Amino acid sequence: MEGGVDEVKALLDSMLENNKVYVKEKTDEDPTYFSEMFKVHKPKILMITCVDSRVLPHEMTETGPNVILMFRNIANVINPGDISLMSVLNFAIEMLNVKHIIVLGHSCCQSVITATQLEYHGVIDNYLFTVKNVYQSHKKELDEIQDVERRFVALMEINVKEQVSTLVRLSLIHI
Repeated sequence: MEGGVDEVKALLDSMLENNKVYVKEKTDEDPTYFSEMFKVHKPKILMITCVDSRVLPHEMTETGPNVILMFRNIANVINPGDISLMSVLNFAIEMLNVKHIIVLGHSCCQSVITATQLEYHGVIDNYLFTVKNVYQSHKKELDEIQDVERRFVALMEINVKEQVSTLVRLSLIHI
């Protein structure tokens, strides 16, 4: 792997340095910033979104700490068998008293696009089973969309709706 270790070391060094700058900027602005922020953990929203590194919900919504509790997974799948997701939902609802949940999808979601492909991709195929079912359930209407990009956007929108539909049927959710 050409330049691999050195490249990663340089990236980590840069990240650590940026963190020091961030801490200094925040404490210069408000010396109690971190101590006050960590006294109370009461986010207003649980956001379930994709792991895609291009999706930056805090930046996109211009929200600071203690507003959004974030849970990320591949293709924002709501699977009742996902113990991690169910634990986060339980923690958010029962312990943090979060009242609102957002399922945030995004365009150009490689995971959703992967779910439409027939070839084998490995373990991710099992995880994307739910999205594959969404695709198959809506294949006829999606195939009517000639523009491939628009078809994928439509699938991503349908996927979010289907995941929300699953979410609201969970016993943890009190509507």
